[in-house]
Amino acid sequence: MRKVRGFLPSAVAVVPVVFAVVFLCRSTVQAAGLSNSIGMEFVKVAPGSFYMGSERSRRSRAAADECPRHKVDIAYPFLIGKYEVTLGQFRRFIDAAGRNDLLTVDFLRYNNRGDDVPVCMVSWHDARAFIRWLNGREKRNYRLPTEAEWEYAARAGSESLYGHGDTEDLLSEYAWYKENSGGRPHRVGTKKPNRWGIYGMQGNVREWCEDCWHKNYENAPVDGSAWENSANRSGQGSNGNATDYRVARGGCWFYGVWGLRPAARGGSIASFRGVNRGFRLVLPLAAKEQKK
Repeated sequence: MRKVRGFLPSAVAVVPVVFAVVFLCRSTVQAAGLSNSIGMEFVKVAPGSFYMGSERSRRSRAAADECPRHKVDIAYPFLIGKYEVTLGQFRRFIDAAGRNDLLTVDFLRYNNRGDDVPVCMVSWHDARAFIRWLNGREKRNYRLPTEAEWEYAARAGSESLYGHGDTEDLLSEYAWYKENSGGRPHRVGTKKPNRWGIYGMQGNVREWCEDCWHKNYENAPVDGSAWENSANRSGQGSNGNATDYRVARGGCWFYGVWGLRPAARGGSIASFRGVNRGFRLVLPLAAKEQKK
């Protein structure tokens, strides 16, 4: 993973104006994506259509919550994190926002593998707090990916069982999971990216999405937008969908192969902090940026 470590002293000494120019451009959208003020890299995802979810079959190993398989049309480009949010990036938020309350015993215990490992032990609310801080810092509109955006990016144009194909033979080249992780998460960018240059969509940590949890895809949005919940305040709607649960996607370092499929999904209460729970960001593109 490329780290942003500042600016070359020699360049600043020779041409002082360069410092100001580079500083202003560090958060600008480039043709290939974006690198922001805290070193997060993003990949531009083009508009397109895909089939979300699974059909029930022995081959797909689909759970009921992955059905029905349905077409989604995403008519807009967006930027998605090239990697999961790392511990080092999340610590920037903790330090700047004075959120030492997040440094719990469990947070410190499970986030001890270095700054370039995906942060874990963060709730959906913690992820949203990070996003509010980053948006305030950069005057942008970062957010969590919608569930449809996440699967679209994970599939990267493929309809195969896994992101790279239908066989399990190459999984270890693309994901950290139960068979190769050694019982721990690993530094981002150390496995192969998918076809669109996005890393870690199949393993390492599960990732929060914007959507409320629904038990299946009946009446799900087909335009890539987040699926909000209309259930009542009791926590359980008439359709069996919990109001305070949010979607989590992707495999993780202790999941088996079944959980590495792009269609695999799960949900947790929004306040849940788990050893396998992290997140990545999406940045919608303004109209003037969509053509770059």
